[in-house]
Amino acid sequence: MSDYYTTTGKKVGDFLIGFFGVWVLSGFLSFFVAIINSVVFMNNYTIQGWIAGISFVVTIILYIVAIVLAFHFKRHYIAIGTIASFVVPLILVGACFAVFWGMSLM
Repeated sequence: MSDYYTTTGKKVGDFLIGFFGVWVLSGFLSFFVAIINSVVFMNNYTIQGWIAGISFVVTIILYIVAIVLAFHFKRHYIAIGTIASFVVPLILVGACFAVFWGMSLM
C-alpha cells in the first residue's frame, strides 16, 4: 500500500471514487436494465419483475467483486469508500429512527 499512496490526494481521490462510484455505476446499470426491460418485455410484467430482481442480485455481486479486487490490487481506499457508501446511509437512517422513536416516547 505504501508504494501507490504517496500523497494524501491519492487517498482522498480513491476514497471518493469508491464512495460515489458505487452510486454512479448503480444508476447507469439500473437505467439500462429499465430501458431494456421496458422495450423488450413491454407487456410481460412477470418477466419484468424477475429481471429487476436478478439485476439487483447481480449488482450486489458486482460490488462485492469490486471490493475484493480493490483490496487485491492494493487500492484499499477505493474498497473503503465503497463500504462507507453502504454504511453511512444505514447509520443516518438508524439515527433518524432513534431520534423519532425517542421523541414519540416523550
